[in-house]
Amino acid sequence: MAARKDFVGDINPTKLAWSLVVGVARLYEFPSQWNKNEVFSLELVLQDEKGDRIHATVCKPGLELFKNRIKEHCVYSMQNFIVKLNNGKVRTTPHKYKLNFYTKTVVAALPIETFAFNPFKFRPFHELDENGPTDGNLLFDYIGEVVGKEEVRGLITRTGDETKLITLQLEDLEKHKIKCTLFGELVDQVLPHLERDDGEPFIMLEAQPQYSVRDEISAGIVPVRTIEEVLNITEETSCWIVGTIVSLEVGKDDWSYMSCKTCPKKVVQSKDRYWCDNCRRVGFKVMLRYRLQLIVTDGSGCLNLIVWNKEAEQMIGKAAEKVKELSKCDKGDSYPKYLENMIDKRFLFKLNITYKNINSVEGVYSVTKLSDDESLMSSYGVPNSSSDASMLPNIPIAETDEDSNGHAAVSLSKDSAVESNCDSSCQTPAKRTSSDAVDDSPATAALSPDVQASANKTFKRNCGRKKID
Repeated sequence: MAARKDFVGDINPTKLAWSLVVGVARLYEFPSQWNKNEVFSLELVLQDEKGDRIHATVCKPGLELFKNRIKEHCVYSMQNFIVKLNNGKVRTTPHKYKLNFYTKTVVAALPIETFAFNPFKFRPFHELDENGPTDGNLLFDYIGEVVGKEEVRGLITRTGDETKLITLQLEDLEKHKIKCTLFGELVDQVLPHLERDDGEPFIMLEAQPQYSVRDEISAGIVPVRTIEEVLNITEETSCWIVGTIVSLEVGKDDWSYMSCKTCPKKVVQSKDRYWCDNCRRVGFKVMLRYRLQLIVTDGSGCLNLIVWNKEAEQMIGKAAEKVKELSKCDKGDSYPKYLENMIDKRFLFKLNITYKNINSVEGVYSVTKLSDDESLMSSYGVPNSSSDASMLPNIPIAETDEDSNGHAAVSLSKDSAVESNCDSSCQTPAKRTSSDAVDDSPATAALSPDVQASANKTFKRNCGRKKID
């Protein structure tokens, strides 16, 4: 009689006697937080013949028994586990549950031919660049030729340890490129291959875990900063900010662009045909993508951000093509009125801070991810009080002048900027009234004194431009 076999997709906490035939897709050691040279646990990603995955942990009491018996990319019969919720800060699979080995867990090696086990789940570069993973908690793989590299740089981690990093540029068979940053021991492993001079291409395969926004922030993987702290950063890094959108820095024609469907690059139109210089293709259908430039504030300062298609669609709730259709009846030379819905909304923005940002006074920061999780924003940012005027201090109304089109232009002197270390952490900009104004009506704007005003900063709104001198 054939032995009973369970599948990963059926696992739940109703019993301990689960019997699996699985391959070990990933295996790594987790160090002790007290002694980095001591192994705290053995972490595994198990995959059955259906391709379903579940995370498993061998805790310290079982390390001696299993550490030398389980190898990555091998196939095993495994029985008897403690089933727990997969609700940790960092997860490698989207499975609702995870497994813990215990004293009655049994492991036996099986021939690799037991089932067609493929431990890799490759994702195309353009899919990562355009849409990112469909689930924020999973492990995926990518493979490409190394076509460029930066110099190795030293790094101090948030725990004070010294390490190093190197950034590589990978290219796939479709000529799509993506940057990959390696840390610590991986730098030493890859350097000998990069320094070879045998004329052979260097192909790199990488497994990359993805974290949800909550896990990324709560676990301290990527820190949350104030805008003032971002403006004082001196090294390339990534961080989150909590910011309220106060202005859209786009016009009628530059809030979106026509792009190739294979890659997110802008296309060139020639008569009734399109050309993608990146893919080297001509004569294909194109798609409209967002390219939004906006100003956000958190009370400590303001930043100019650029938000691309995926994140912009997440903020707006509609595809760029749909917004363009809705704007057909709009009058004037401004961006679609529908985009006004973003003004005064607050988000968590993940920023990629480059040396270009660090060396520029009025740089534009690229947004790589965002979230509207109100509980996270309340924990790490200024409480959202824009909807309650009673919570705001007495804020003077800035002087307004009409521009040549009869619209209001708001001017603030440089003296109105207040040092960010003042006791104003609970102040937020007052709600602008222009979004509620009818067409051709002058708009009034009230700005909190804790918002840093910078010279030559222009705020665009549907009713016109507001310039801060």
